[in-house]
Amino acid sequence: MITSLNSFRFFTALAIFLFHASSNFLLTEDFWIKKIFDGGTIFMSGFFVLSGFILSHIYHNKDFNNNKNLFDFYFKRLARIYPIYILVTILYFVFIPRISYQEKIFYIINDIFLLQGFFENLIKFGINNTTWSVSVEAFLYLTFPLIILISKNRLALFIFSIILAIFSSLNFSVLKENYIYANPFFRLSDFIFGILCYLYKDFFIKLNYQKLIHLATISLIILICFVSKENRMSFQIFTIPLFGIWIISAFYSKSLFYNNSITNYLGLISYSFYLWQTSAVGLTKEIIKNYQQASPLLVIIICLIINLILSILSYHFIEQKSRKYFLRKTKIFLDRGK
Repeated sequence: MITSLNSFRFFTALAIFLFHASSNFLLTEDFWIKKIFDGGTIFMSGFFVLSGFILSHIYHNKDFNNNKNLFDFYFKRLARIYPIYILVTILYFVFIPRISYQEKIFYIINDIFLLQGFFENLIKFGINNTTWSVSVEAFLYLTFPLIILISKNRLALFIFSIILAIFSSLNFSVLKENYIYANPFFRLSDFIFGILCYLYKDFFIKLNYQKLIHLATISLIILICFVSKENRMSFQIFTIPLFGIWIISAFYSKSLFYNNSITNYLGLISYSFYLWQTSAVGLTKEIIKNYQQASPLLVIIICLIINLILSILSYHFIEQKSRKYFLRKTKIFLDRGK
């Protein structure tokens, strides 16, 4: 694990959490910080750019023409995202209100096979609009070996990524439809750009004023959060490169802002933190239902604490243990095949 990028991962997950918490608890529209929180959805691009970057760091020299390497890659990715995801999904569908059991069965089957991101009418039945991103991640993992195999043609990949980002921005600006925001195909631009950022990362250390570029990049992303609100992908052509620059900056950074034990640990639990946020919001609503005059910021802090507790328990007792179990079984299976 790269400590600085673990920290970046948590900052990204936190921005998404603040968006959802703001949507539920910051009811005053003129509350200035809400304007920034409402733009937090652009940080989903940060997730997908980071995925491309990290996977390239680990696997860019792997020979995916080798079936063993291919199987090992897919199984490790599945062990990474699936066990805790499926538990949270099932628990959600057990308690979801207002739909029939037949509908629950229909939607949970689609969620089990990670298809919800592909279909507009399924997105809202993910875990309160969050698991569509796991559907996207699964699709990006599926395409990664192919992208690496053709990555020698970097110019073609770059052009495809930019064209798709422009197409996504224009279409979302006009249609403002969530299925564009959540569709795995449209997120290929984020992912491919992350791969290219890794392949060209060494050019960054040759630039002058790296710290200034780093600070300017973060400032521009915050500015886009402030002005984008619910426009989500309208600035995609700008947000993808900006997140790529931020990730490269963090990758090379020696700053304690990224390289410290606290944010590194929070980065490790960030996947659980992301998945449990809906449950944390629900529990917080139950806690404060008799205290409607509570400060919105205090409520968000309570929700954050609940989410952190759920995430820590989930990471250590479910995510870690299930991953180790599946990886151990994979090793046994591969050793038998020798």
